[in-house]
Amino acid sequence: MIALQQEALNSQPHSDPRWPPSVYYRFLAAIAGRLNAKVFVELGTCGGGASLTVASRNSGTKVVSIDLDKYPQVAGIEELCSNFFFYKGDSIAMAEKLGPDLALIDLLFVDTTHTYEQTMGEYKAWLPYMRKGGVICFDDLYRPGMNVVWDALPSPKTGIHDLKRMHVGGSPTDGGFGAVIV
Repeated sequence: MIALQQEALNSQPHSDPRWPPSVYYRFLAAIAGRLNAKVFVELGTCGGGASLTVASRNSGTKVVSIDLDKYPQVAGIEELCSNFFFYKGDSIAMAEKLGPDLALIDLLFVDTTHTYEQTMGEYKAWLPYMRKGGVICFDDLYRPGMNVVWDALPSPKTGIHDLKRMHVGGSPTDGGFGAVIV
């Protein structure tokens, strides 16, 4: 994971100004590439920067993104990336609906409400659909309650301090990034 962090830091962000140049998007794309991921799932699309970066840099990866709302930038990703699929719905409920049809998930990115209850619910709902050796990434681990999530997750995991350069927040309670190997 640490070597992929450096790869992400050295790579260029997507050039389209509709999406922020966040380094952790490039980190996710690097993980997908290293895993030769067939399926990437993002919980919490928002503007879709993570999905765009993974889809555009890994054309052989099916990129599935789920959110309660469909933000305007999502249409841009649908135009640019034929391997991107958006689903509107609750991220926990969608696991049972979509999981069985996705084959096994290589990389899961959890980035929704950042509460203990929601995040642990998502983790438990999607874990049965992960392939052995797959990776689950979590964002905003410095937010209140997320340290409890991180402590509750099984090892092996790399995060918070080792991957702190992946998401540098604007405040002491923003930022933080972690990865769990399933």
